[in-house]
Amino acid sequence: MNSDRNGGAFTIPMAPLASAINIGFHGVTYRGGDGNGGVNYSNTAWTPSRTATGLSWATQSVTDSNNANAVRWGTTYNFRFDSNTPPAAAGGVATIGLWKTGTPASIDAAVQVPGTPPCIADRTNDGGVTIEDLLSYLGDFQAGSVAADVDDGSGNNVHDGGVTVDDLLYYLFRYDAGC
Repeated sequence: MNSDRNGGAFTIPMAPLASAINIGFHGVTYRGGDGNGGVNYSNTAWTPSRTATGLSWATQSVTDSNNANAVRWGTTYNFRFDSNTPPAAAGGVATIGLWKTGTPASIDAAVQVPGTPPCIADRTNDGGVTIEDLLSYLGDFQAGSVAADVDDGSGNNVHDGGVTVDDLLYYLFRYDAGC
């Protein structure tokens, strides 16, 4: 709430197969020459990025701009996204990267995070991915069954009610990955 080092990055941990769509950011509007040198602090939205382990947003570094859109004292910023999984039962830890250099470089905060998505490839629900799972899927795919309509996690093929080659390819990708 009160730190001269300000916030410059925000990271939420996510399982590799959890999707992140509708990613958004909202910060405060700076005006009236409130920044360094009598100019406005930047109003540029933070840049999101997705890795295998999380979803992050960041502003420019202090060396790139001493008027970057960092979280400063008395401000509230919002970070949002939709995931294909409900919140993890145990919660998680978000990381707030501090904008100005120093020790520590970041602080952690307990938050709700997306859980692990269901294993689409385990069609028999026995905790493993076997040839029986593949044969089950191929049977449903050949029959055009809605059970073969799988979610690819991108938001482009979310259980659309049709069975397409995209469903088959995504199932094979998940089968090959073991989940």
